[in-house]
Amino acid sequence: MDNPSEYVKRGWSREQIKAALRDKDYSLASLARQYNKGRTYFTTVLDRPMRHGEKIIADIIGVHPSEIWPARYGSDGRPLQGRFLPENDRPSKEAARQVQSDERKAS
Repeated sequence: MDNPSEYVKRGWSREQIKAALRDKDYSLASLARQYNKGRTYFTTVLDRPMRHGEKIIADIIGVHPSEIWPARYGSDGRPLQGRFLPENDRPSKEAARQVQSDERKAS
């Protein structure tokens, strides 16, 4: 990437994330075992927004999740929701319905 602003928009690549984890003596598989998650949980975090998994990875690397996945977070560092997510990071319709249902219950 020649343009630094392009890097900021796209965030870290899968390989950069995995290399940063290896530098800390972790792998996606070792994280899954340590946190009692399914073997593909942390692989999925690399492709889809999963706040808990993002936080675990970012904490181990030592940065805020918005530095790794800037397209998933607003300028204030808070996670983006729903229509503000990039197309490939949008939750399924079922997941969106569940969030709406939870929000109604909380009101």
